Amino acid sequence: MATWLSLGSAADVDTNEANYLSENAASLLGTYGSGTLSTVDAVAFDGDGDGVISDHDYGSTPDSVSIDGTTMVLDSTIAFSATVTRGDGTTYNTTVGVLQMTNGELYLLPISETDLDFLNIQSVQLTAVVKADYSGANVTTAARSIDNTNIVCFTRGTMIATQAGLVNVDDLAINDMIMTMDNGYQPIRWIGAKKVPATGHLSPVKIARGALGHDIPNRDMWVSQQHRILLRSKLATRMFDTSEILVPAKKLSGLPGISIDDGLGEVQYFHFLLPNHEIVFANGAPAESMYLGKEALGTVGEGARKEILSLFPELMAPEFHPQSARVFAPGKTIPGRVLNNLLRRARQNNKTLFESAPLPAN
Repeated sequence: MATWLSLGSAADVDTNEANYLSENAASLLGTYGSGTLSTVDAVAFDGDGDGVISDHDYGSTPDSVSIDGTTMVLDSTIAFSATVTRGDGTTYNTTVGVLQMTNGELYLLPISETDLDFLNIQSVQLTAVVKADYSGANVTTAARSIDNTNIVCFTRGTMIATQAGLVNVDDLAINDMIMTMDNGYQPIRWIGAKKVPATGHLSPVKIARGALGHDIPNRDMWVSQQHRILLRSKLATRMFDTSEILVPAKKLSGLPGISIDDGLGEVQYFHFLLPNHEIVFANGAPAESMYLGKEALGTVGEGARKEILSLFPELMAPEFHPQSARVFAPGKTIPGRVLNNLLRRARQNNKTLFESAPLPAN
């Protein structure tokens, strides 16, 4: 099994199967950042044993590739000159292979065996087409893996579902309308950002693509350790009499595809306030907006605290108790030991943490 990079998807670049040329290869030139990049597990199958993972030029029978367990069919193979930007902003130039499947999905693999290993990658820019008339990739190249590499996400790559479509969290603005699970689109009232060293309790939790359920999240994402993620589970219903709970990401660490990532050096956290605590969608995963409890107010600077209190003066009232979008776990109704038992059972029984697709309110 090899590790490749997903570049998202694009329109078909090989429009004429009667030749070896990928006619529209140049349309893929451009920069692919942390909002698009994610690592995937890939296995290429050489169906006829000819040493080539073939696409279907000239009517040949194309070979298949398994991506994170889903079988796809190879459509075109292209070599590009590329500029890789590391997490510290430095760059280097290399040559990469890009495979497009018949469903339009794009995957990048190294031409040189170790070229992309042990890197923190912020972005990959495809700068020029090197060769666009391959009939496939040889099995040696297809087996090459991008090992021990992270996609740097200073939270800038996190895509938030809004009324205007998917928006990078760092591009959000006051009054932007955010899609919520329960209450349609809600306006942003306040946005905060803070850059911190990614060490100790400040290290983010990495949630790999598909770690919560089928394609949830739809690409790797990083959140702070205390950021709560929505879980939907029949196990929760049986144990707590509620199917949905909000759990800090740190509590999920150690489950398949979820871990504390202390290799980023520095991370920038963004948070935004809506009129109420809501479930929003980050990289397709259901997660909370900022919760206005006393603990949250204590984590922001004095200037931000005053600004928030001017927007939400009701927080000053002694009798004010903020309402959460879902039950918190651990919390008063769900002790930590009981939550740990749920997560242990989910891991042992290979149960997903989000058992059905989110259905946002429109």
